[in-house]
Parts: sequence; C-alpha cells; structure tokens
Amino acid sequence: MVTRPTWYLDVDGVVNAVPAPARRLRDQFEHTTLTVDDGTTTTDVPLWWRPLVVEAINTIARAGLARVVWLTTWQEQARTLLAPRLGLDPFDVATPSPGGVSPEAEDWWKVRTIRDHSDPAGRLVFTDDDLTRRTRTALRDRYEPDNLLLITPRPSPGLTGKHLSEITTFLSAT
Repeated sequence: MVTRPTWYLDVDGVVNAVPAPARRLRDQFEHTTLTVDDGTTTTDVPLWWRPLVVEAINTIARAGLARVVWLTTWQEQARTLLAPRLGLDPFDVATPSPGGVSPEAEDWWKVRTIRDHSDPAGRLVFTDDDLTRRTRTALRDRYEPDNLLLITPRPSPGLTGKHLSEITTFLSAT
C-alpha cells in the first residue's frame, strides 16, 4: 500500500510574507491584520499572502496529493485563526517534539518532529524559510533523496509559483 506524502508547512516566510512584500509585488498579495492572543499578550500580526499560493495548497490537499500538516510556532492557531482568515483548509497541526529552538541547533524541534512523526520510507515535503545546511543534512540522513523535497523560500515573498510547480511535480511522481 502506498501512503500519500506528507507536506510539512510553515507559516511565516512561507505562506505569510515577512516582511511585507516589495511594492512591485504587492498587487499579487492580499493583506490583513490578525489579532493573536496567547493567553498573556494580545498582538496584531500583519498578514501578506498570495491567493495563488493558498489556492494551490488547498488544491494539492483536496486532490489527495499530500497530507498537509502545519509545522509552525503558530501551532494550533495556524488551524484555528490563520487558516480561516486566509481561506486555507483546516489542516492538521504537528504535535511538536522537544528539541532546540534554533534551526542551527543540533536537534531543532521541527526536524525532530518530522523524524518522530513520519515514516523514513515515506515521501515528504518540508517548506520552511529557516532550513539550514544542518537541518537539510539531518533530514537527508534519514530519508531517501527521491522521497524528500526541501523548499526554502525567501521570507518575503514566501512561496512562489515556481516552488508550487516543483512541489506539485514531486507529489505527482509515484
């Protein structure tokens, strides 16, 4: 039985352009402010997203090409606050594994989470603007090259049409 691939998806710098996109690109983006309450502090967070990216992510998930899973410091708020505001489907949220807080850490929590929750023989995509040489090596040491796609967009503008094409091509290959 072939298991569908998993796409681990970060928010800021991937779906949400941080900082705001260059003026020449802003006509491709929607913008709003989201009020986030973590229980102790309320913060207004500017959101800049491309409808093209949101539509492509939803299409990939709805077509069953991948199981999209949030892997972000937003955690559950990615599903409950962010996704509805941007028009994204309510994807699952990865249960974080303990680990280092920095992408440069020997055992970054995001890499540890992927390793703890995915089959080393499975196929996966990881999109995060903070992928470093260390994190790439840690994942490449565990997964076969043909089963792993790592995308590191520039934080602004985040995912592009080229990235989405690469992801779709990877996910469509069996």
